[in-house]
Amino acid sequence: MMQYILEDAGYQVLPSNEAEPIEAIIEQQPDLILLDERLAEIPGHELCRHNKTHPLTRWIPVVMVSAARGLDKIADHCLADSYLPKHFDLDALVGLVKTYA
Repeated sequence: MMQYILEDAGYQVLPSNEAEPIEAIIEQQPDLILLDERLAEIPGHELCRHNKTHPLTRWIPVVMVSAARGLDKIADHCLADSYLPKHFDLDALVGLVKTYA
């Protein structure tokens, strides 16, 4: 659903249903990563911290988007640039993405 909303707002979206290896993120060089805490392979906060401490990806903003409890603390702990708790307003999503794009 987020993909369609952001594409309608004019953004190019590269969706992934799993944790992308750091090599793929380095190759794609996205302007922003929207990351859920609840990933099948590893917790999102681990991937976030890895991206934010890697020298080739630390500049890429990461926004944690999740229904996980305590998302504010999770985002702070993993060095995320921001967070957006689910269920969010669609305008809030587009507005947040706009601040980083």
